[in-house]
Amino acid sequence: MSLLCLLGLLICTLEFGNSSQLDEQLSGPGLSPQRHRLPCQYFHVHGVPTAQKISVRIQAQRDKGPFTVPTKVFRSTKDSLLVQYKPPSFSDSLTISVTSDGKDVSGSPIFINEEIVSSSCNCPEKKVDFEDWLRDSCRNDLDPQIVRDFQFFEGGPQWNISQFLGILRRRFSNPRSQSYCHYVIKDNELYRECFGEYVGFNMFVDGILHYLTRIMNLPDVEFIINLGDWPLVHKVVSPGVPIISWCKTQETSDILWPTYDITQASLECMGRQEVDVFSVREKSAGVPWEEKVEKGFWRDRDSNLDRLKLVQISKENPQILDAGITRYFFFRDREKDLGSKNSTSFFDFYKV
Repeated sequence: MSLLCLLGLLICTLEFGNSSQLDEQLSGPGLSPQRHRLPCQYFHVHGVPTAQKISVRIQAQRDKGPFTVPTKVFRSTKDSLLVQYKPPSFSDSLTISVTSDGKDVSGSPIFINEEIVSSSCNCPEKKVDFEDWLRDSCRNDLDPQIVRDFQFFEGGPQWNISQFLGILRRRFSNPRSQSYCHYVIKDNELYRECFGEYVGFNMFVDGILHYLTRIMNLPDVEFIINLGDWPLVHKVVSPGVPIISWCKTQETSDILWPTYDITQASLECMGRQEVDVFSVREKSAGVPWEEKVEKGFWRDRDSNLDRLKLVQISKENPQILDAGITRYFFFRDREKDLGSKNSTSFFDFYKV
């Protein structure tokens, strides 16, 4: 149950758009930063046509007096805007004001007269029970994908991580082909041991787990995470091994969690813009849907055979798919046959 709760916490933390206020123009977790310690806060402003302008002012109060918190405003849809901001490390209160034509929109202003602590502070919440906090954050509703993935293992033997690690070592004895890490959270401290030759992607796992331990006292738990770009455990293979992965298929029992580009974008928002998923909405808005190119578009490295098959399909069907390998590492002998393509800007993916 602890592992299920941990993944639920991760999904709730990254989920775009809880805390709705249906009768007002404002919604989102950034309206309650004292409850949701996100890497950067955000909220939505609804009912704002393209021609309408709004003004956002966020003011924090601390010992040295009041100061203005920087914000970013993006066009999210044709009728709504997205506002991002990063509160200071500590503040005693916060005021959020959203106006249009000099008048407050419905739900504004918002006065928060509580201490607000940013996610950069290593000060986990100690007075709140973890499962109560999770229930409050997720509104009693875990992501259905997580629930389905865990249901596969119901009724099986009691989980023994040491035994599972032994099974994985026997199944995946080639260190160049698979990489995975055994993580332990004990007394809210993070420990890991990794297996395989290419384990650099553990930095993405470390980043999100360290963030979680800064904001909440996590339950003691251990688990295995797949560092590869493809699932590892087929449902028909016995015994089943519960392993967390960034991707899966209907035939595999891997437990799905958000891919590293999403977690990285969430951790680095308002910082490294090139991985900021919010920014993409505005950058791609200049091309109307009816003017976009009607074909699939894909670029990446040669991390598995399925990607090579995708490029071959593209070569045979260029009218419906434009797929290309930008860098060869595992299958360098196929570069002459399949060719290579230049890298494409992250933002340009959404313009075609």
